[in-house]
Amino acid sequence: MLRNTVFGRKIYLTGGNPEAAKIAGLEVDKLTVKVYMLSSTLAAFGGVILTSRMGAAQLTSGTSYPLGSIAAVVLGGTALTGGEGKLTGTIIGVLIIGVLTNGLIMLGIQQAYRDIATGLVLILAVLFQNLKQSAKSTAKS
Repeated sequence: MLRNTVFGRKIYLTGGNPEAAKIAGLEVDKLTVKVYMLSSTLAAFGGVILTSRMGAAQLTSGTSYPLGSIAAVVLGGTALTGGEGKLTGTIIGVLIIGVLTNGLIMLGIQQAYRDIATGLVLILAVLFQNLKQSAKSTAKS
């Protein structure tokens, strides 16, 4: 959707450089609202799925999901600054985080230490991404 539709291209442009998107004639504010609406709708759908799997709504269920999600996306190559990223990379990141989490569960590691391991993977992915971007900028100079 992001790569092959006009809406997706507008999202990439706005995420990469909102000022350039405004200059290009996009209504950045409306697009931002649409993206937040889509995101919240999908989050609500995910909440319904989680609640149905758990059999009850619990306030603390899913508290560690954002860390794993962000780590998987960044590990898959999506830039935190926006404008870069592919679905295939995200899927690979999800698989890596899933294998890490399942391995730690099989070893009997507590949730807090699993979160620490995921956080360390996220930090390493961000550091690698920053090194890659600085190497690109040095090569262009």
